[in-house]
Parts: sequence; C-alpha cells; structure tokens
Amino acid sequence: MLLSEIAGVDAALLSDGSSSANLPEWDSMTNINFIGAIEEEFDVAISTADAMKLRSLGDIARFVAAKAPVR
Repeated sequence: MLLSEIAGVDAALLSDGSSSANLPEWDSMTNINFIGAIEEEFDVAISTADAMKLRSLGDIARFVAAKAPVR
C-alpha cells in the first residue's frame, strides 16, 4: 500500500477511514509525496482542487477508481 510505504505505517493499521486527522504520520510532506505516488502508480492527474477534497483513503480509492485508465 502506497501510504504505508511513504508514511512508514503498518498497512494493517490503515482503513478507508484513515486520514491525516487520525494518522499523525500523514503530515503535509507525506501528503505531497503520497499524491505524487498515486499519480505515477495509477496514471492519473490530481489537481490541487481535487487533492483538497481527498480527505481519507476511501476518498482516494474512489477517486482513483473513477479516474484511472483501465489496465
């Protein structure tokens, strides 16, 4: 899981509800790196406006599912 690798958090501790509000390791730098990794991994572009709306892993998963090209 990308966030697990970037934030150094055990993937077993992450869920759809995980967010920067309840995960101290998910700080602003982690968020920048995470957004970049998502764009690269899933071949999607995330605008600043979209990034501001992505509050949790669930939000991110739904965004990627809707925007990523079919592989």
